[in-house]
Amino acid sequence: MLTHALARFIETKTSEGIQHRSVGQLQLRINAFVTWAKGVKIDEVTPALAQEYRNILLRKTNLSFKTKGDYLAALKQFFRWCVALDYCSRNPFDGLTAGKKPHKRADEERVRWHRPQLAQLFASLRSKQSQKGKKLRVQDWWVPLLCLYAGLRPSEACQLKTQNIKQVEGIWCLVVDAGEADQQLKTVNAYRTVPLHSALIGHQFLDYVESRRSQGKVFLFDDQPSGKDDDWAHNITCRFQRHLNDAGIVGQGRPTIYGMRHTFIDELQQADVAEHIVAELAGHSKTGITFGRYGKRVSVSLLKEKIELIPRDLV
Repeated sequence: MLTHALARFIETKTSEGIQHRSVGQLQLRINAFVTWAKGVKIDEVTPALAQEYRNILLRKTNLSFKTKGDYLAALKQFFRWCVALDYCSRNPFDGLTAGKKPHKRADEERVRWHRPQLAQLFASLRSKQSQKGKKLRVQDWWVPLLCLYAGLRPSEACQLKTQNIKQVEGIWCLVVDAGEADQQLKTVNAYRTVPLHSALIGHQFLDYVESRRSQGKVFLFDDQPSGKDDDWAHNITCRFQRHLNDAGIVGQGRPTIYGMRHTFIDELQQADVAEHIVAELAGHSKTGITFGRYGKRVSVSLLKEKIELIPRDLV
């Protein structure tokens, strides 16, 4: 039965050390087909049946093009495994795709923050700072600012250590690295040096860093990795949803904490900053063989000049 095979497949993937979230996504996507197939045996799943399911999947309006492709990819992987174990003789999903991707600009796929929304959010956060009793967690103030003015991913900001803020070539910088076993970065390109924007200095960020050092604290913030995948950003992401609601920023398509980083990138692009410099600051891979393979690191002084093109008065 498909259900028994799926259970063994998930058990195998779990034993391979794949992240719990990834295994859960595989199970969800494959089980959608298993439920639809209603007891059909593995060796009875024909290419015609697979195509029928694919066509139904493509008609779903609540799933994005990428998600539909992910569903099909999960099924291809599952049946490839079934063939390897002689559960069936062929992969019925081989050759099936989600079709042609609808044209959508990359900059339309992310939601950035605009000045009225930023004013609304940070006014709400400031009011929480002055409340008696349960006050705003300090990281809930600083992490959005670090994403906005330094282009950090929330997980990168949450795991910063006091030693990651230092002077490089006489300029105060965030040195984003994973020099310790308890720090994690998304990709090798995420290792980078980001000059501190004058807005962060103006908000007394360096004073905050020094206060943590004087207390003997190793990390800048007290959040720890949590959730099924030990995600550094798990806690602040959950709290940020409440901050959005409290600020009256509601509704589908509202910007998120990740949108702060998108705003950072968009502001640099609007200022006509060269793409390889944006990539250097954001921790992206540099496109093109010239910059990607042979290009040297951009000087800190030039990075500082470019990062200051982001308006200081966004917040």
